[in-house]
Amino acid sequence: MDATQPLINQYVDLEDNEVSDELFDGPWNTRVLAYELANTFSPNAANPKRRQFLAEYESHEWGGWVRGNICRALAAEGVTLHTINRRKS
Repeated sequence: MDATQPLINQYVDLEDNEVSDELFDGPWNTRVLAYELANTFSPNAANPKRRQFLAEYESHEWGGWVRGNICRALAAEGVTLHTINRRKS
């Protein structure tokens, strides 16, 4: 993918599934889920994909990274609610 393209373009057209629905309905707030997605991309703060995601997510001009898109992206990256619960315990 072209680095000049928003990262969300990789995830925005994904369909909801059982995993993304469980994440969406789960106990974690959207900000926690967003940072879990960033950590899934890389625990290294200097990682380009992580930095691009956080820049898009935290931008006041960009509204694409809403809870549903974050949950679908987490599911696409293989992250489940159980995974997050285990990380947070």
